[in-house]
Amino acid sequence: MPDYPHKGHPSARARDFYDIHSAVTRLGIDLASKDNLELARHMFAAKQVPLSLLPRIREHREFHRPDWPSVRDSANDVAEEFDFYFDFVLDQVERLKSLWIEDAPR
Repeated sequence: MPDYPHKGHPSARARDFYDIHSAVTRLGIDLASKDNLELARHMFAAKQVPLSLLPRIREHREFHRPDWPSVRDSANDVAEEFDFYFDFVLDQVERLKSLWIEDAPR
């Protein structure tokens, strides 16, 4: 994202959307649980990523789309197209809304 303070060479990350879907659905992970919200806060802080970037993921769908064929070709169990996985992640991000509201400048 252009607003990421430590941006280097931007690269599409379509695999991340697939991996998040897999982790949440196969392992039954609740990203919005109290413990996972706290873990996310620490992870974002350690990587110096502003939590306010989370809701902006939706603005970057087309940036990641061209990377999808490589994911589809390398993963044995891809059953859906890119939009399915991207939309799934957007739904999960919406459940994390408290993270970026708490992080908002006052």
